[in-house]
Amino acid sequence: MGTSSGLRPWVEALAGRLVDELLERSGGSQPVDLLAGVAEQLPVAVTAELLGVPDADRPLLRAADGLAAVPDGVGSSYR
Repeated sequence: MGTSSGLRPWVEALAGRLVDELLERSGGSQPVDLLAGVAEQLPVAVTAELLGVPDADRPLLRAADGLAAVPDGVGSSYR
């Protein structure tokens, strides 16, 4: 894919799959963690798709996602 044109259907399908998988794991009747099940995974997957990261390497990108940090004081005037 690699570009934003035509990406919307792919993102919508991915979001649907993530929600379906989350509900399936919960048995459809248990509370779910939407943040861990969808909100943390979707942006990383979209970024990987846009950058052309091969499927086999995407778990590495997900692992590195939590490494980014904002130094203390940066942006504090906007809080």
